[in-house]
Amino acid sequence: AMPALIESLHHEDRNVRWAAVHALGSIVTSPDQLAFAALIRALEDPDPIVRTCATTSVGLMADLPPGTGPEDRARATRVAVPALIRTLQDDTR
Repeated sequence: AMPALIESLHHEDRNVRWAAVHALGSIVTSPDQLAFAALIRALEDPDPIVRTCATTSVGLMADLPPGTGPEDRARATRVAVPALIRTLQDDTR
């Protein structure tokens, strides 16, 4: 399912992209997964609703499932925080 969701992030219909971001955000359990990188890329989607959903999903990486080690949380933070800051600083969107 994950490869199909990641592929859906390139769909022309923003509703399909939004649904894919929402689904990926609910199943990502590690910053090492391809889905996490896809969510980071979705922060640059041309549609503000898709970007907002991606922002929420990436932000939730700080709340990884129980049993997730501190190393995974640190890796997620190192990737997510700069990406979120860039998103906030982008005044063209």
